[in-house]
Amino acid sequence: MEKSYAEADELVKRRSENGLAHFALAYVLRYAGLLKEAQRECDIALALDPSNYYYRSCARAFSLDGNFQRAREYLALDVGSNYSQRNEVEILLRQGKKAEALQIVHPLTENSGMRLVEACLQGRPESEIEALSKDAGSVAVSDPEVRYALADYQAFCGRHEAALALLRQAVQGRFCPYTAMDSDPLFAPLRDTAEFREIRSAAVDCQTKFLTYRNQHR
Repeated sequence: MEKSYAEADELVKRRSENGLAHFALAYVLRYAGLLKEAQRECDIALALDPSNYYYRSCARAFSLDGNFQRAREYLALDVGSNYSQRNEVEILLRQGKKAEALQIVHPLTENSGMRLVEACLQGRPESEIEALSKDAGSVAVSDPEVRYALADYQAFCGRHEAALALLRQAVQGRFCPYTAMDSDPLFAPLRDTAEFREIRSAAVDCQTKFLTYRNQHR
């Protein structure tokens, strides 16, 4: 993360008029859990290049922060895509809008996480949900942000052990938005557990390490 930040920050300094440079910096800041800073860089990128669909992932910086309206504005850059629809399902789950999520999830069920979500929304048998939970948890995913999303889906389905395991993997992979962990409604049943508090502490340490590096290299 630190090396990525150094490269993105240098790129912004050299090419401040380039939207993709600001987007790259926003990406790193999002992983560091600095959501407000990531949002600011995303907005700069969008102002410089208003039609670039690459910026769609900026939606996550806002969604993790509970600003769902602004998140949807970024998803609209790539309206109708599987990426945008999956993120819309995630927003709807956080908003508690299960019926709306169920209306749009089925076309997305090539994704193991979405298959699990659909089964839970439909109230399918426990044995089927357990099998889908194991399937979603066993997918080889290198991106820790995706593991965070999968943890959300598992938590929504009441698979707390699987959710905590994926959340731990996300933080170990240097995805560190502990403030999102504090406010994410899907994690509410987990917050009083010792394991969640331990993972949150690791996320704080992850961000502190990043901030220490940044302060030393300004």
